[in-house]
Amino acid sequence: MAVAGNTETLELDEPMDDLDLRDKISEATQDSNEGKRFIPADAIIWLASRETVKAELTYSFSDESVAGLVEYVVTKPAIKVFLILVMCKNISAMDKIQASGFGDQHLPLDEQIIIKDGKRQRQVQSLSQQPGAASVLEPLRSWRVADRREFLEQQWVFMAPVFTTKKFAYKLHNRCPLPFIPFTDKDRAQSGTHGGLSGSVKEIKVHEAHQKVLPQKAGKPIRVALKTIWPQMGHYFHQEEDTLRVIQKIDHPHLIKPIASYQYHNQENGCFLFPWAEHGNLKEFWKTEKVRPLKKPEMMCWMLNQMRGLCHALSILHDAHRRHGDIKPENILLFEEGDYKGTLRIADVGLAKFHPDATERRILLKEITKTMTGTTRYLSPEFVHKDQIPRVFDVWALGCVFIEFLIWTLHGYDRLFHFRKASCAHFWDVALNSVLEQ
Repeated sequence: MAVAGNTETLELDEPMDDLDLRDKISEATQDSNEGKRFIPADAIIWLASRETVKAELTYSFSDESVAGLVEYVVTKPAIKVFLILVMCKNISAMDKIQASGFGDQHLPLDEQIIIKDGKRQRQVQSLSQQPGAASVLEPLRSWRVADRREFLEQQWVFMAPVFTTKKFAYKLHNRCPLPFIPFTDKDRAQSGTHGGLSGSVKEIKVHEAHQKVLPQKAGKPIRVALKTIWPQMGHYFHQEEDTLRVIQKIDHPHLIKPIASYQYHNQENGCFLFPWAEHGNLKEFWKTEKVRPLKKPEMMCWMLNQMRGLCHALSILHDAHRRHGDIKPENILLFEEGDYKGTLRIADVGLAKFHPDATERRILLKEITKTMTGTTRYLSPEFVHKDQIPRVFDVWALGCVFIEFLIWTLHGYDRLFHFRKASCAHFWDVALNSVLEQ
């Protein structure tokens, strides 16, 4: 029998009806690709159905009490709290939990050491920052130390975040699992890890029950790009997080919609989640696409529509008082949805917007050059001389990309390659005609 979602099925060693609830919880637990274990959100709901909760509570409470407790567990909700108590063999504490008002919104919990009457004591606390959380934890503080620590230990498999449009930034305890599941032989990763100026990017797979930002396709895994900021660039993380939080609220077909950011406690750097571009970036498209627009009217219409869409997306970004700062073919991604060849989207808001003065921008210029990413090619001539980085620099960069798009359209990738090679440091190094006339 299989449970926990359509994409990843869990094969059980024996029929679920023959297992008690603790066994079912254990069987529903999955491995994440980071070494921690978690129970998928859809499995948590299935495990704590109204019928199951009632049956479990009947063992410890009278019929008069059960109805109210069931309602509390299902509607509070206190589903995770209930399942944790089951794993701790402490379901008899459910009535005091109900009386205190403690529920799933107060999870996770941790212990801190306090000094009281000159003595060091361990005190349980909520990490949720919910108002009034301290008062609802009184029942747990009266437990035996072993029971309390068992609860703290068992809670983590239930704490994998569900990424939604209602929240962008997730601050996680170091023990919190992530709902990233291993690739299988049927759905191998399309690409390895790639490094850049600000961090590394790799393809991961998110459990389908833990992602509510992107549209889901039946039978297809949720492929996501995980961008991990380099530790030495951690001081830029929160600035980029603020920008991406704004961008997530913008709905535009040619602007990538970030899924979430997350950061573990006591770490300065963090990670971002983006949709995975099935067809790579614009540079890769130029290299692999065999049919050029000049030879096919549908292709020409598609190209012009994509250019128009990218211009509008950049305008929308500027209207939101944000600039990109690192527009280049590698940061324009091709997604499979849309008409004909798909949809091009502006991605990766670079770091240039975080360098307001000329001195810091010169430092950035050296860093860009050292990483050999080619980013300097699309910088405008005034980049290191202006006190600010105006939005028109983005317009310059996009114009450079469009010129390369047109060269590819008219002359193909080989001629574009020679043009890029002849002017690799900066776009203005070599006159256009001198290359095209070769």
